[in-house]
Amino acid sequence: MIDLGDDGSQAAEILNRALYIVQHQIDHFMQQDSVDYPLPETSEIYRLHDLTGTSPLNIKTVLQVALHSASSSLQQIAYSITHSVPTTRVALHSLMRVALLGTARTSLVLLPDDPKQRLTHAKMVLAQDCQSGIRALKEYTKFQGMRAMSPPSELLEELQQQKAHLYPKGRAPGEGTIIKRQTETFIHALQMAQEGQNDAAILEDYDPEILRDHVSWLWHTYSGLAHVYSWPRLLPGIGLDPNMPGDFPLDLYMVANSCVVAFSAYLDRASAGTADTTKPLNLSSQLP
Repeated sequence: MIDLGDDGSQAAEILNRALYIVQHQIDHFMQQDSVDYPLPETSEIYRLHDLTGTSPLNIKTVLQVALHSASSSLQQIAYSITHSVPTTRVALHSLMRVALLGTARTSLVLLPDDPKQRLTHAKMVLAQDCQSGIRALKEYTKFQGMRAMSPPSELLEELQQQKAHLYPKGRAPGEGTIIKRQTETFIHALQMAQEGQNDAAILEDYDPEILRDHVSWLWHTYSGLAHVYSWPRLLPGIGLDPNMPGDFPLDLYMVANSCVVAFSAYLDRASAGTADTTKPLNLSSQLP
């Protein structure tokens, strides 16, 4: 049995809250299949889709893949824990990293209240997707033993053209930059929600400095673990298992909450009449 560091009552309570978010709130979003609905032409995501191009990649699919990957990863973690499914630490670590990236890409694009910033972020995230595909396809063109798996050269050219159109000034930012910018976007969205509700309570559990530190911890630690580095074993943890550094219940709670916010942002920006909106999202009703 993997030691998740939930022996203490406080840690166990946080873990249970995280599992509830995944198995009820996130599951509710997934059961609705609302992410896969056709977009109204007056929705914000349709506007971003129209302005960033639709071939060979498009922002709607990028966001849908990100949300589905994040939510299904969290659900797998929750199912493994609640059903005592035999699993491994590296499986939990890798799934957590996927969930973090999926929520970050979605939130970075959709949380800002400035439509120009949403478009800038959409171009950046889409260009990063193109960039990754270009890097892979360049290698596939060299295949000799698996030529059937090498895509047509036209696809590589289309990806290169789309990336140049979206991000003409060179290499798109990497995943670490995406995570950092998403953190600041998340903090700003919480602050706007606080002003809209005239209630400071929403930020009590989301102090900006704590958020910055926690997201940095999540990104570097779980990336290190997913890349099978040994240095994370040197980090402190709340459990006795040196292979599970940090506070897994709290980490899961943070990522699960972020996924709920990302889903909420998608559903809001996918609604009719939201194109070019400057109205901040109401996050206070989404955060437990």
